[in-house]
Amino acid sequence: MPGTDVAAALGLVVEELPDLPYWPELPALGPHRGIVGRAAGLLVDLPLQLRAGRWTAAARSGVDQVRAQRAWDDDLVLVASLLAGADLPFKVGVCGPWTLLAQVESATGRALLNDRGAVRDVTASLAHGILQLRARLAAAAPGLRFVLQVDEPSLAAVLSGSLPDAGWGRLPAVESGLVTAGLAEVFGDTAERIVHCCAAQPPLAEMWAAGATAVSVDLSLLGSDADEQLGQALEAGRSLLAGVVEPRRLSYPISSVGDVSRRSELTAITDLLHRLGIPAGSVSGQIVVTPTCGLAAVPAPHVGDVLRLTRSIGVRFTELAEEGGL
Repeated sequence: MPGTDVAAALGLVVEELPDLPYWPELPALGPHRGIVGRAAGLLVDLPLQLRAGRWTAAARSGVDQVRAQRAWDDDLVLVASLLAGADLPFKVGVCGPWTLLAQVESATGRALLNDRGAVRDVTASLAHGILQLRARLAAAAPGLRFVLQVDEPSLAAVLSGSLPDAGWGRLPAVESGLVTAGLAEVFGDTAERIVHCCAAQPPLAEMWAAGATAVSVDLSLLGSDADEQLGQALEAGRSLLAGVVEPRRLSYPISSVGDVSRRSELTAITDLLHRLGIPAGSVSGQIVVTPTCGLAAVPAPHVGDVLRLTRSIGVRFTELAEEGGL
């Protein structure tokens, strides 16, 4: 999300998305608050430093990793204060191990993804950190149900071997089995597990194989085999976070949400279900309408409008599905 006021961002999320609030990420606050920096703040016994704008393995933690650790502490106080006594799911997004390994460098400037030992250590450290965060959240706000979203924007590129390696050519492709094992380790025994990948042709097979109970994808970027993958998953009771609200295509200010029944975002979901041959009413509880990806580029005064529109489309989809109107 845009802006630098975490309390305001969290308050807005809780107000506009009361059924599934989430822990907002505010990269404008600095590198310790971005996707990689936040993960750095969760790592256990694995020090990193920020050097020339790149996160690097180090002998001791740098100031930005310490700031990232403290940011989690500060945010937890806000979460506990705002959601004290609440009994509902709470989604926590964390950079996944493969995107993290592709972004963090060794002392020699190579991505840690090149080093099997580093892959093992980073994955285990991140898994441990997430487990600790989950326990701390349970202690601070016992009524919240921990929903883990592993953010993996680089997942498809990691599998295909198409990521650049800082002047060393390209990073080698990682075997599918290793990818799924790494994701599964980070999930641990968390009950509700989401893999989010907003890249083109997200690797749904690996996302499901890792044990995800839901995937979060941009519906406009799905690959040719996506229909079969999604159809099987929905029929098996798994869920889809359907990215259909594209903030860059919206006109601001959004003067009124109004009747969203004819909006293209809703049509994108119904078209998918028609292709799959699945009645909307049978899976309406398994589909959550979301933006296509993050909202950091949305003008700050209009973030609430985007969240409100997204929720309105989701509510209308459920209503029409249950009424048999789709």
